[in-house]
Amino acid sequence: MWEDFFANYYDVVDGWEQGQREALVDAMVWTMYADRHLSDDERGSIESQAKEVEWNSRVPIADYVLQSVSRLRQVLGDEAKEEAYLKDIVDRLATEPACRQAVESCRAVALSDCDEDAREHVFLSRLEGAIKGEG
Repeated sequence: MWEDFFANYYDVVDGWEQGQREALVDAMVWTMYADRHLSDDERGSIESQAKEVEWNSRVPIADYVLQSVSRLRQVLGDEAKEEAYLKDIVDRLATEPACRQAVESCRAVALSDCDEDAREHVFLSRLEGAIKGEG
């Protein structure tokens, strides 16, 4: 009974589940952090795009971004941990439309600071490969 109540309470008209929204933010944060430079423009782009998919959590988006950066720092530099985290992100995206939106949103983040970096493109390629089941 309570599960149904909370499922309806948290189900927003965009059709996304909160776990998908969080995975989208995690992917965008990785894009932002790929060049090891965290710009205000990129952070603003992430927050703006998260709101477009109806961010619906008790954790404010700005706080979630900080938590996501912390999680990402724990895996970067360890190939196995990076691959596991990337797979987790793709698994949480769960649907083809959410995966497509993640790639588009990550591209927007990469362009938001007017400083395209090759490392951002490498991450975008990794994300697309993981979505396609490669690697």
